[in-house]
Amino acid sequence: MAGRVDFGKYLRKALQIIKLRKEAAEEAANDEAAFLPGILILAIGGLAVAIGAMLQGIVKEPVEAAFFIFFAPILNVLIFSLFISIFHAIARLFGGKASFQAYYRAAALASIVGWVQVLPVVGTVLSVWTLPVNVIVLEGVHKLRRIEAIAVVCLMMAAAMSLLYFSGLLG
Repeated sequence: MAGRVDFGKYLRKALQIIKLRKEAAEEAANDEAAFLPGILILAIGGLAVAIGAMLQGIVKEPVEAAFFIFFAPILNVLIFSLFISIFHAIARLFGGKASFQAYYRAAALASIVGWVQVLPVVGTVLSVWTLPVNVIVLEGVHKLRRIEAIAVVCLMMAAAMSLLYFSGLLG
């Protein structure tokens, strides 16, 4: 069927990216059809966060759970889009070469790491793997040197922590 996307192909590509294979990130960035699978991976990641929160007892009430199940996938896509825009802008300041669309495709597939959030507590620890994954994606897609990619990730982590702190969600 024309226009049909092989989601399994993109899951395999996402797994290659999180194994820190820079070439896989480059391939995803250059594959225009990777956009929709990336969005789906992000939405499933939001669902994983919602399920993980319910399993941890953070979300207890049925209405709250239903709200969380419905909106977490949407919010995950929106928040990812916001943060990836900032990552992209900082990467460009460091000499990054990729277009926003190319970087978004690779980073969205790489966000499959977020699926571990379904596991209470352990998922939070395992999600730290997003740090080296983001470095590899920045290196492969934006053609940054390792130190530049690390600097971009560190700046974004500092910005994210500041935003959470000043919004009252942290500290």
